[in-house]
Amino acid sequence: MYALLFCFLLLLALNAWHISFITRRYSEVSQAHVQNCTFITGDVLLFQHRKYSFGLFGLDGVMSHMGAILQDSEYGPLVIDFNPTSEGAFESEVVPVLRLGKLQLVRIQDVVDFYPGVVLVRPLLKPLSKQNENLFKQAILTQVCDLDYTEDVSSKHPYTYFSLAFSSLIPEVSAWCAHHLTSLGVSRTSTFCTEAIAYAFQRAGLIKSDRYINIRGPISWMHGMVPEYTLVWGKEIQLV
Repeated sequence: MYALLFCFLLLLALNAWHISFITRRYSEVSQAHVQNCTFITGDVLLFQHRKYSFGLFGLDGVMSHMGAILQDSEYGPLVIDFNPTSEGAFESEVVPVLRLGKLQLVRIQDVVDFYPGVVLVRPLLKPLSKQNENLFKQAILTQVCDLDYTEDVSSKHPYTYFSLAFSSLIPEVSAWCAHHLTSLGVSRTSTFCTEAIAYAFQRAGLIKSDRYINIRGPISWMHGMVPEYTLVWGKEIQLV
């Protein structure tokens, strides 16, 4: 029994070290003022809430939320925020341009001004064609908006976070937990932020359909560990 507990704790420590090793420190990320940036539809936004910035095991670079840019002819670049709370990713009152179910579109300046933590952009290296951009917008505004946050994630089900945490170090363990102990590995009408964004990107032809994106997304995708995605998006830039 004690040996099993020791092995489990050792595995957790090893996984924490691994995530720490792959995350990019903010001192290594260039900064840019949001007013000086040019955004296009398909840029990825990465967020780290300040409650995760204590540096435990060196995890100060771990992201906690994902969004994307949707360029609008009237309002300019808007951030797609898919979140289970009524205020989205924000603790203060931010007036969205549009709110549909769990989805809201927020001005990029408001995101940088009011998000309680760090905001980074991972720029799309090649702009979408007009047809694919329309497919992306259509998926966001007519399909993603009808989804709900999966209960396993919004209720912080321990097995769900166990599965997500191990998705980069031991994907087989992660996949087994996801399929047998959580709802992550099954088809459903509920989702969470990385899946919602991934679905729209799949509809736009940016990334291939991958039924494991819901498992490996939060760690592997958000931290640049899916090799083919490094050909689609560039390195992170911190927005200030």
